[in-house]
Formats: sequence, structure tokens, C-alpha cells
Amino acid sequence: MLTWINGAQIVVRSVSDGPGRCQDFRFRAPGNLRSTVAPARDTIAMRNPDLAAMAFVDARVTTADAVATTTVMTLAQFRAALVAVLSVAGLVGQNLTAHPQETLQGTSGNVVPFGVGFGSSVESRTQLLVPKNELPAVPAVLIGIELQGLLPASVQFSSLQIDVAPTAASTLFPTLDGNLPVPPTTVLPAGPWSINFSTTAWVAIPFPVPYVHDGQSALVLDIRKIVNVAGSAPLSGCSAVTTPMRTDRPRMIFANGNAGSGASQATVATVPPQNPISFRLRWLGTPILRNRSDAATSGNYHGLGGSATLKVQDNPGALWVLAADSSFLPTGVVLPAISGELRLPNPNLFAAGQLDASGLGSYVLPIPNDPSLIGSYLALQAATIDPTTLTILLTNGTDLFVNP
Repeated sequence: MLTWINGAQIVVRSVSDGPGRCQDFRFRAPGNLRSTVAPARDTIAMRNPDLAAMAFVDARVTTADAVATTTVMTLAQFRAALVAVLSVAGLVGQNLTAHPQETLQGTSGNVVPFGVGFGSSVESRTQLLVPKNELPAVPAVLIGIELQGLLPASVQFSSLQIDVAPTAASTLFPTLDGNLPVPPTTVLPAGPWSINFSTTAWVAIPFPVPYVHDGQSALVLDIRKIVNVAGSAPLSGCSAVTTPMRTDRPRMIFANGNAGSGASQATVATVPPQNPISFRLRWLGTPILRNRSDAATSGNYHGLGGSATLKVQDNPGALWVLAADSSFLPTGVVLPAISGELRLPNPNLFAAGQLDASGLGSYVLPIPNDPSLIGSYLALQAATIDPTTLTILLTNGTDLFVNP
């Protein structure tokens, strides 16, 4: 079975050795890269009994393909090799999901997860819950996070660590370790780090260790930090979308303290749940949908008379369609011949196009200046179609409330 990710070919063969027991994976680089990556056409192969989590490749598979040889690799080795080969090939995608949206006009924020406040919150442990509907509907590889600053400021960390774990929960509880139902993946190992926050651009933290998302779960981001106060601005933090605040989204929880408090290793949140910071997640080779709404004349995002810019991202030249509904499904539905979960109960198609040379397509959704629309909710999802193979892939969802 084979698929293409930005010109690189992933070849997959499943082996029935018991439920979820074995799968074979191959990576085939474009022709001009074979000598760079490996002399053989099959540059990565793997057979391992711990590969249930690697089914992300199967979500993009269309036809059968026979492969002769198998090289034994651990799951961690495969993840590293896949990202390394795609990096060499220049194929590491910058596909981005936005949580909850990607405006750069945040009016408030929080110093705790990635900042410091005049000597306070030097140490902290923070957890963010990303709802499943905002995450890719096909299994995908998470390769980084992007942040926006509340102020332009530099922060130096003596130690910054980020862990990721899947969850079926829709809220976070004060017992921090209890929010991690399975051992998390340490995507950013503990160590020194620095961030130069900007109020006009997103700032990226790439993950040295990629995380394989299953296309179905919500995610918990667990962030532990110790700030080097001497090398940092006295006040720094991350922006949040709070005009108005989305009370329906999961709250952020954390424990924080001054230098030497040990808060980065806390096991219990020490303050009530807070409005989460805004962030974007970087994904490798998966179709995505995200939205941006700057302030309308009222000062509100998604306000009357304003608009939402919807962006679809996938391989250049792919066709795309946008659909909307008044809610998301409680559980996604998998349809024949379509990769990914359908998350809208009654999708209404309202826009279509073709992705440009950079792999982007956009649609500006106007919000009429009609007071009767205030409080209306819109759930959105897109699909991309490969014009050659006619492979259909579903994106993550995004949503909005119409505000005054």
C-alpha cells in the first residue's frame, strides 16, 4: 500500500500477526534523493510488535504494493528516521492547526506556561488540553508548537520540558499526573532553551522527538519550566484570545512558584483553572483547516460585521472543499474510501477551490451585521482531494461563535 506526502512515498504492508501486532513500513524518497538518503529504493523499513501507534501511515494508503526486505527498528528509531529523512528531503511540512484561532491581536495572556512575571512564576508545571475536534482527523505526526507573545520579550530557560499524551477526557483535573492516562512522549527533553516572544508573529519551538497522533484522541500538553531570571526580561508571557472568552473550551491548569519552589515538578495544580493561552501546533504531511478572525468594530473576534479567514493546507495542487454544521459529532464517523473521521453530522458544503503552489487555500467567511446571529455556533471541517489519485482526506475541525 502506498501514499505520497509532499512528493515522498510511504509504502505500508500490514502483517496479520494478531490484533495490532505487526506492520511493515517503507519510505521511498524522490529519485534525486536516493543517493543522499540510501542507495536502495526502500530507504526505511520496519517490522515491530509495538506498531499500533504507527497506523498514521495507513490513513493515507490507497493501493497494494509488495516489498521484499524488512529491517528491524524500534518505534523510536522509526520516528526519528522518518523525520530525519523527510528533513533531508526538504519535506517536513509546516501544516498548522490553531487553538482556538490564529489572530495576532490577543488582548490578554498568562506568564505561567512559558514566561515570568517580575520574579514570580519562575518555576511552573502547566497542562493544556487540546480537544479532539481541533486535531487532525487522520493519524499524523506532531513536530512542534508555536506561541505568540503578550509583550516583545526574551525568556531564557534553565530547563524547559514538554510532554504529550493522548486522552479521552474533555476537562483537566487538579491531580496533574492523573491527566496523563498513558506514559507521555517527551517531545522536548528537559534542558536550556530560549524564546524571543513577538506580538506580531508566531514563535516556534520545534520538537526534537516527534509525537504520533492517532487521529482520534484529544491531547494533553504537559509543560515544565524553570526560568533563568538573570537572562530574561522581567515580564513575559503568552497571548490568549479573550474578547470574548470562550467558556466552552477546556481550561488550562498549573502549579507555579518562585525560584527554588519545585513547582516544575508539582503533582497538584495550585490555582483554579485558567483561560488557556493561544498556540498553534505543527504537523507533518497532514491536511489541516484553521481560522483567523481579527477584532470587528466592536472589538470582538468573530464579531458582527467582521469575518473569519478559513485556511486549508495540504499538498500543492490538491482540490479542497469546506463544510459547516451547527455542531460536531460526539464520535467521528469513518466513511468508505475516505481517510479520516467525519466530524460533522450534516456537512453543508459552501466553498471549494484548489491549493496554490505553497499548499494553501483560503476563504473569507463574512459575518453579517445581524444581531439575530449573536451566539450562533458554527462547526467547520474541510476535505482535500488529490486530483491524480482522487484520494480524499479529511481535515481537523475548527469552530466559532458569532459575537456582538
